Amino acid sequence: MNTEKYQELKSLSHSKGQNWYHVILVPRARCPVFRFEPTKRLCEEALVTICKRHKVELFAYQVMPDHVHIFLSCPPRKPILKVCAMIKGGTSYYIRSKMPSLRRYPRLWSKGIFYRSVGNVSAESIRNYIENSKGNDWHQTRNMQRSYFKFGRWKPRALAFGVARIYFIYLITYMARIPNSLVLGGIAILQ
Repeated sequence: MNTEKYQELKSLSHSKGQNWYHVILVPRARCPVFRFEPTKRLCEEALVTICKRHKVELFAYQVMPDHVHIFLSCPPRKPILKVCAMIKGGTSYYIRSKMPSLRRYPRLWSKGIFYRSVGNVSAESIRNYIENSKGNDWHQTRNMQRSYFKFGRWKPRALAFGVARIYFIYLITYMARIPNSLVLGGIAILQ
């Protein structure tokens, strides 16, 4: 990697800055589409060509069996969500045009993305993480997810509401035991 290019700031007519992001793209239903070498190679080719076409600097990337890590710098006038949409759409078209067996699926990528802005301090660590994560026990991560969600679909809102309700009931019963206290709408007031 060219370190001078990696450290420089982007300039516009009246501004200067950097837009570095760590992006993770996940295939639909987290299916391990890229576990086979031909699809993995196609994804790597697609990432490079799409990023060149849209003038997105690609610092590092790693195609794992069930997700893709990308470390990129997007143009200052393009929002990260638009850049990710262009990458997802372009790579999907590129891969599915070269691999006819994937055309039967309605889409290649899941609807969501993960992105995080990266500064000077963590840029090198992100690049090292992506470059050194080749084959880092993705089966173990997948098995942990399956064991965590094995009792049906997890509903975080219902769980949070249940926890809040239990805490509220506990608060009322606890505050009722303290003399000279008043509970109004879950707020305890000591007199």
